[in-house]
Amino acid sequence: MMFRSIRIPGLLLGLLVGPAAFSQAERVVPVSQARPDTHKDIRKSGAANEHFIYANTTQEIPVIDDFSIDRMRHLNSVAGDPDVTLIETLYALEVGGVSTWDMAYSSDSTFHFTVDVSDPGNVVTTRVANPSEWVNVRIVSAYPVPAFTAMEVWPPYNITDTIGDPDQDIVPISPDVLQDSMLVYDVDADPRTYINPDNSVRPLILWADDDAYINGGFPVDPPTVGVATLDGMDRTGFPYLPDAPNTQGIADRLTSVPINLFYPASDS
Repeated sequence: MMFRSIRIPGLLLGLLVGPAAFSQAERVVPVSQARPDTHKDIRKSGAANEHFIYANTTQEIPVIDDFSIDRMRHLNSVAGDPDVTLIETLYALEVGGVSTWDMAYSSDSTFHFTVDVSDPGNVVTTRVANPSEWVNVRIVSAYPVPAFTAMEVWPPYNITDTIGDPDQDIVPISPDVLQDSMLVYDVDADPRTYINPDNSVRPLILWADDDAYINGGFPVDPPTVGVATLDGMDRTGFPYLPDAPNTQGIADRLTSVPINLFYPASDS
């Protein structure tokens, strides 16, 4: 079976595209309504990054949408939802194939100081770099996570050892190579269905993202019951970059779920 994902279909009835589809909003105000049941992005500090992989049921042709209802996949799942399953934890640091939550290193040399006080009038301090090791490092702030790269690191502390004193002074320093992780989740396909105008039963979800705004109030004399408006706003109704609302560039997308195109050549 062959599948194809169609991004921003241009000939679909009811798709209303204006200049705002390709730029950010100019004012930080909720021009359109937030998508139903949608959470704002959670700004985490010191918490694991999260990525959700959404499964969708394949659609069969003909693909029809009059935008009378919202058939978008709302990308608002959170850990703990009944249809969400943790499938993988990806770590930023690895040594010898092992990752632990408390890994922390310095990217610059740290030292072992030896202090000889046998002659009070001539205290001698020698300095030797602490043993380094190689750690595999990768960035886990975006998915897919890239491959590891090797980095030489040192323990996040200095040691002062006075000759004749059985104790050592360990002086911690602020580490700048810290363990981080990304939690990857699978989200089950939406089980709901939709009755096409030809009375065939289809999966409800037709659109794999929820950037566009499904509505019946923005258009003038629309060709269908409703429209998908690419308004340049995120799913919360605000600009994608609230701190830079005049930023230019592609913003909203309208992407279909996979569509079965495995048909014989004789089928038009």
